[in-house]
Amino acid sequence: MGIWRSIAGTVSIKITGADIPGTIKQITDRGIQLRDVVYISELTVTAAVHRKDFARVRSLLASRGDRCEISSKWGVVWSILQIQKRPVFVLGLLILMILTLYIPSRVFFIQVKGNENVETEKIVQALHHEGLYFGCSREKIRSETLKNSLLEKFPELDWIGITSSGCVATVEVRENYSEHSEEDPVVVSSLVAVCDAVVESVTATNGTPLCKPGQAVRRGQVLISGYQDHGLLIKASRASGEIYARTYRQLQVMMPAVSDVREQCGRVTTKFSLQIGKKQINFSKDSGISPAGCVKMYEKRYLTLPGGFQLPVAWITEKVYHCQSQTVPEAADSLSRAEEFADRYIRDQMIAGEVISKEQTSQRKDDVFILSVAYACREQIGQHRIEESLSQNGENS
Repeated sequence: MGIWRSIAGTVSIKITGADIPGTIKQITDRGIQLRDVVYISELTVTAAVHRKDFARVRSLLASRGDRCEISSKWGVVWSILQIQKRPVFVLGLLILMILTLYIPSRVFFIQVKGNENVETEKIVQALHHEGLYFGCSREKIRSETLKNSLLEKFPELDWIGITSSGCVATVEVRENYSEHSEEDPVVVSSLVAVCDAVVESVTATNGTPLCKPGQAVRRGQVLISGYQDHGLLIKASRASGEIYARTYRQLQVMMPAVSDVREQCGRVTTKFSLQIGKKQINFSKDSGISPAGCVKMYEKRYLTLPGGFQLPVAWITEKVYHCQSQTVPEAADSLSRAEEFADRYIRDQMIAGEVISKEQTSQRKDDVFILSVAYACREQIGQHRIEESLSQNGENS
């Protein structure tokens, strides 16, 4: 009932009249409910009435000669009525709603990662001609069409991946091997599996595919061979393509369950020394070995001549803060930080792809939290492996 009252609206009124009990009785006889009735005096009472009954109550009080004053109005309906009186605010809300629906469906920023030799501006211009530009619709982005077009325009690129998140489109590229000299420009290579996996899709742009969807492959197994059989001729080239597969990775992260925390630092000891070249002259009488739990702070000031030339002479000030430490349990978010580290590590291990699902368990052994996580991923598992140089061996026939 309280929720309905807040939605429908309520009016708080103050009634002043000669016969307050008779007035209230006459109101209730007409089926009008008064709530929160409070007698202020014999002639004055406050009450709350439903918004839709307020007009009837006011008319009844006027016929009896009683006075009705509105103390307050509250509820969603009254708020809406107040908002309608502010056209600029309503217009701003309308614009905000339109932008909230419009902006996430558009691309306003393009990031290019992984390129070293190919200029980012050239890649962005090529994407613009293919339909990926500022303000374009995310639904109209066809990643396969864009990738094929860019690979044709830029032979220097070996692989391209396009993803979008929010208003940002991220273009990840991988360039061809550039470490080979001009005497050995053509290299025979194959794409091999970087880990054990179950193949989901195979796209071979150059070379002979040796795997198919649904096949389980082992780490190091050739997925796309650089050798192509043309009957009387076997052509050797550099294999290229994409192999996406389902992979399963397991990771174990250990975090300390307890840590030493410094409670307070009391006495401070200051030591001075002079460093000339590699020699250091200490002016303190002690051995320089501070007790456990202390904090040291160094300040080194070099002697500098006019013009900014720095001499190998420095005055060193060392302050030792004598602190007390206490072993306390690690913070409650240790496991969550371990989980963040595990997720970040798995993403860094993948060439390209995403985590589909994960299962994790945690336990405490002695003073260590152990987080065990099993990941199911869909990722690109093809990695180049150099087979031989064509400049040395030529084509096999």
